[in-house]
Amino acid sequence: MKDIKNIVIIAATDFPFNTSVANLLRNLALGFQKHKRKVHFFLLRGNMQKNPPELSNRKNNYKGVTFSYTSFINRPNKYFLKILELIISIFTILVLIIYRKIKGNIDAVIIYTGYAYQNLPIIITCKFMRIPIYKYSVDWYNKESVVRKWWMLPKWWMFIVEISFFDKFLNGIIAISKLLYEHYENIGVSKKKLILIPNIIDIQSFSKIESVDKVIKGEKLFRIGFCGAALLLNGVDDLIKAFKIVHEKHLNTELLIVGDVVGGSQLPILKTIAEKQNVRNSVIFTGRVQGRKIPDYLATCDILVLARKNTHFAQAGFPTKLGEYFASKRPVVMTDVGDITDYFTHKEELMIAKPDSPKSIALNIIYLLEHNNERKKMAQNGYNWAKTNLDYISTSKKIIKFMITNK
Repeated sequence: MKDIKNIVIIAATDFPFNTSVANLLRNLALGFQKHKRKVHFFLLRGNMQKNPPELSNRKNNYKGVTFSYTSFINRPNKYFLKILELIISIFTILVLIIYRKIKGNIDAVIIYTGYAYQNLPIIITCKFMRIPIYKYSVDWYNKESVVRKWWMLPKWWMFIVEISFFDKFLNGIIAISKLLYEHYENIGVSKKKLILIPNIIDIQSFSKIESVDKVIKGEKLFRIGFCGAALLLNGVDDLIKAFKIVHEKHLNTELLIVGDVVGGSQLPILKTIAEKQNVRNSVIFTGRVQGRKIPDYLATCDILVLARKNTHFAQAGFPTKLGEYFASKRPVVMTDVGDITDYFTHKEELMIAKPDSPKSIALNIIYLLEHNNERKKMAQNGYNWAKTNLDYISTSKKIIKFMITNK
């Protein structure tokens, strides 16, 4: 069976840093490279945040992985420019796919999620040119999050049409959650064309960072941490309310919230919640930070928390930050949303709390604070699980084998 040596990945995200998606795709590409595959990214959208100067050209190279912008380098804000960006990007990508096929330097294409108006022209072109095409499927969007105005309704329809019909014609689908995996099974995609990969991380980039302890007036200060998009949807409000319960019992605690979103920040709302809970002086908000600094922030924490709410969007995904939490060798409290209990046992790899329940989250944090040996055991178990199941080198090898089988 013919090998796959030259892989093109198409995505609409910042790269190689700034978002959890960028982290996943960067690790995927570096994993492919470890197995002697050449990888090039075509980016449908410009960056939301500027890259360092050395990675801000039309075409760039990061550790041997090349990536290029197919329209604007920086993402426009005006709608007519966004539409222009989309038209230029799709046309450019189609031309480049055909050109690479003629030159013989494209063996497969991976599209990272997206909508039918982005992906359908690419799927048709790849099928016409006999290029195997795969999809990394990570989201089931809530209608409310997509249709913010009435005229955006077709965008929602196109997502449903793609995930329910067009995806059946792909050579293979990499699903991030069991909900998505089972969805594809239910619409007739054979198991042979499906693979379940919850996340991809570089374990060493987190575990090599040394712990940082903080002592105030001779007493250790326990830092509880969250890292990611600081949104109500991600349960950060529940975490703040849980921290109030924790802090009332253990005064030597503080809460670190690392992250924000570009545009529409909810940090003012979260700070108001902290004030109303009378814990504002013990809650630290960093705002957005560079992705490369995340391991350093996690190293300052004693317990890490993901308090995701029980929504369909959360059930369809696997929290990318969970792998990073594990890799940092910290005990984790996680709400029971999605595939969590399919992978983990309460008090073994992590503490499992009830979603949408600040009290349950708080009780699980308090348990860890009061059981030092359990903290150490869970931190090591979580790290071992991530190393076995999520490390980018072994995971990318699985995906390569899957792609070759489904050419």
